[in-house]
Order: sequence, then structure tokens, then C-alpha cells
Amino acid sequence: MANEKTVSAKAALKIADEAAAKGDREKAIKYYNAVLQKYPDNEKAIAGYKRLHPNNLFRSDIDELQQLFSEKKYREVEVKTSMYLELYPDVQELRSLLGSVLSLKGDVEQALVHFKKAAELAPLNAGTQFNLGNAFRSTGDFERAKISYEKAIKLDPKNARAFNNLGKIYMREKKFGKAIDQFKKAASLIPNAVEFQINAAIANKAAGNYDDAIMHYKLVIKLDSTNMHVFLDLASCEMLNGNNEIAKELYESVLDRSPDSEIARLHYGLFLRTIGDNEAARVQFDKALEINPAIKIPGQVH
Repeated sequence: MANEKTVSAKAALKIADEAAAKGDREKAIKYYNAVLQKYPDNEKAIAGYKRLHPNNLFRSDIDELQQLFSEKKYREVEVKTSMYLELYPDVQELRSLLGSVLSLKGDVEQALVHFKKAAELAPLNAGTQFNLGNAFRSTGDFERAKISYEKAIKLDPKNARAFNNLGKIYMREKKFGKAIDQFKKAASLIPNAVEFQINAAIANKAAGNYDDAIMHYKLVIKLDSTNMHVFLDLASCEMLNGNNEIAKELYESVLDRSPDSEIARLHYGLFLRTIGDNEAARVQFDKALEINPAIKIPGQVH
């Protein structure tokens, strides 16, 4: 039976191809459609049908555009998507793709136009709400950004990036408790996301929750032990938490690995000055200035 269906499809394709070659469009469409009704993914039937409908938009066209976007062929995506939108202005995927490309180009105002339209076309799509939130945030409309992120979270409670970006807005507003809640939710959804753990650490540090900040920084180090700034921030938290010896060990371990880092020298010097070791602090500041004469030392006249 399966073999008969295969033969039938081949025969129908042959009839359709011959009809198309002879210019009998109606007959060709009829037979291509017959194949597609039974075998919707038949590539030959799809290709034949598309040749007869050069201006039509197919699911495979959108898939191709999304593939090009993933390959970072943004200019090609922009050109093709813009052409399709002239014919099909109410396709959410096209609006979202063009908005994403324009965002990457820095044209945030035009990106917002397309993301707004995408959200109108698909208001229950968490991805469109998330993109709209990003666009609002890029244009400085933080209140509308929050609303969009909250909609995205309501539609998809596992949208870790929406929690994370909502937390960033609360950080900007210095609402550290709310920011911590959002970052914790993001980190709980994707525990190995370094960015989420760092944001949770920064928010806890800002709120004075040094134990929690230290916990998150240590988790970051387990995930990525190469980020010097994480070690410097961890050392700062240890100092603020009253653990000066641990902080000193952390600063010195950073300098062991990055002796030519003026930033590490500066931070260590500020720590030493804070704990009252001004002579040792001056040594670190001098070394920082040797590495980069343009560096500014807080509290010193330049």
C-alpha cells in the first residue's frame, strides 16, 4: 500500500511537472496540490508549487529566513524580509525578524515599530512580548518594557531571560529587593547561566546582602573561573562582610594570574587603603600608573 502511494505521488509529480513545462498552470497546480495534501513536506511538490506562485510566502520561506538569521546573515535577512512584508504586512514572524535585525543595527526606533506590530498580531506569543520589552527598554521606555516582560512571563513562566531583563529595570530603579527576586527566578530556571548568577550577586551586594552575593559569585566561579572582575567583586564583598583576610587572599590571587592588570592593581590598592595600609596601597597605585598612566586613582590629585 505504501508503495502504491509512493508511485501515485511520483506519477502526480510527473504530470504536474509536464503540465507546468507546457504552461498549463491550472493542471500543474491541481496535481502539485494533490501530492501536498498527502505529503505536505514533499520538497519537489513544494518547489513546483512555489515556481507557480513566486510571490507567495511559505512556512519554508520563514524557516529559511530564521536559518539565515542564526547564521548572522543579517543583511540578507533584512532585504528578503522587507520584500516579503510589502506583500504580507501581517505576518508576525516577518515583523519579529526584521525588528531583530534592526535592533542589531542600532535602529531601535524602527525595530520598536515592527515589534509593536508583531505583538499586535500575536499578543499571546511570549517571544513577541519579550522582544517588545527589549525594544521599549532600548528606547528608554522602562515602564512599558516592564509591562511587556510581565506579559511574557505570564505567557511563559519559564522565560528566564524575561525575568533577568525585568530585574535589570528594577536595578536601574534601585529597587534591589525586586531585582533580586527576578534574578533568583532566572537563575533557578537556568542555574548554569553565568549572567544570571552575576546579576543576582550584584543585586545582593547593592542591597547589602553580602552572604548571598558571595554565594552567587562562588557559583559563577564554578561555572567560569576566568573572569577577573568576578574575583574582584567577590573580594570586595568579603571585605564588606568583614572578612579582610579572605579578601586580601583573593586580590593577591588575581594579581598572581594578572600581574599587568592596572584594574586589579587599582582595586587592591583601594582595599589596602580602606584597611589602613596606606604604604602598601601607594605601591599598588604606582604600579597601576606604570601600566596605564591615564588611570584615575580615586582620592588622588592628577
